[in-house]
Amino acid sequence: MVADTFELNGWDGYFVGANTPTPELLTKIHETSPDVIGLSLSIYFNLPSLEKMITDIRAEFPETPIWVGGQAFRWGGKDIFEKHENTIFIDSLYKLEQRIKE
Repeated sequence: MVADTFELNGWDGYFVGANTPTPELLTKIHETSPDVIGLSLSIYFNLPSLEKMITDIRAEFPETPIWVGGQAFRWGGKDIFEKHENTIFIDSLYKLEQRIKE
């Protein structure tokens, strides 16, 4: 739905799929040089894996904004965004669309 929201607003989106290993994601980021990286988390117990992925992305792409959302954050975990610069939580498709239009 997020990739569709980007495309409906005139952006090109690259959906890499669920459970993409970090090395493959980093390769895709190198290939496409995106303006923003969007990540979604649906299961709260995968939060440590998401945080590791953000850390790995930041190591190679410190300036690229990372936008994160997903149902998992209904149960907590939003504090990870304080640890990573230029990484923000977007809690709805409506707010995503507002940010895209900025």
